Amino acid sequence: MKKLTMARLLRGVLMQLARRMLLRSSLLCAVLLVVTADLDIQAPQLQTILQTYLPFVLAVPCVSLSSLLGEALRAANRTLGIVVAAYAVNLSMLLAVVLAPSDASLALYSWAFLLGSLISAGVAAALAWRAFPIERGESRLPIRREALQGVDSRELIGLARGLLLWGPLCVLAVWAPPIQMAQYAVAARTALIVDIFLPALNLTGCRETLMVTQPVQAPRRLPLRQLATALVYSSAFVVPLLVLAPATLALYGKPYDSQLTVYALLLGVQRANGVGRPAVRHAVVEWDARRIGIAVGSGAVAVVFICALGVTAYGALAAAAASLIGALIVNGRAISMALSRPA
Repeated sequence: MKKLTMARLLRGVLMQLARRMLLRSSLLCAVLLVVTADLDIQAPQLQTILQTYLPFVLAVPCVSLSSLLGEALRAANRTLGIVVAAYAVNLSMLLAVVLAPSDASLALYSWAFLLGSLISAGVAAALAWRAFPIERGESRLPIRREALQGVDSRELIGLARGLLLWGPLCVLAVWAPPIQMAQYAVAARTALIVDIFLPALNLTGCRETLMVTQPVQAPRRLPLRQLATALVYSSAFVVPLLVLAPATLALYGKPYDSQLTVYALLLGVQRANGVGRPAVRHAVVEWDARRIGIAVGSGAVAVVFICALGVTAYGALAAAAASLIGALIVNGRAISMALSRPA
């Protein structure tokens, strides 16, 4: 009975947090739309750019909701659901590339991203509703003060994680020429192919991730087999991409084909994240807030500091190196935390 009550409480908390996330991201979207409308009037020369920018602004609530529900599904070990929800955006972009005419504008692909975001949010909501069924009226129950305080206590970790992901690009946007930011963005998005397909490869070798009846809590001792499997899959995927890097970047033409080192470093980021994925999950299950905060915080500080220190002289290369160092710090600490636990 106590477990049933706790499960219902968690479902209600997730539902209300999702509503609050959707409301706040919608308000942010509204503010950005006001700025967009003002720029459209005050700076007519930016109209072409704003046509591409508008769909991404409209996608903010959808991406926020799907990200929140995806993290909840990840915590409940619904790995297959995470992959299905994430692939909606990727599939929409691939279809746009295949079906769009050769002279299509960038705005078309932006609207394809918005469509994929809408589908992804809907799929994530449906999967979350199935994974965390809730009865009528439960979502209106007030959230306990302790639960809200627990969420607030993690806000610094969330901020550090955001800096870890977006810090280099923000530094480039402020202090580097636009071409440097574009070169980094192209290399980073191309390297994300590892993050797109690696979870699917992990599913083929880990049948337990397909079992929805598996308990959420992980064993006390980190299975070395999981780390070895992650290392094999990450290496098997990253090494061929590294070999094909010159041909891949050549598809973009100049000046992007000269960013081989940046692309290689960002592939290293994806490999580090792939290897550390099991350890990160174990750390989240055990949840030592102090150690996790130190791990993510130190990685975020290192990323921003190194990027800011070298962006003037090295541009995109400094951002890629900073991202790799941050990924190594976070995943290395996660593996250390997982291996240091008692059996």
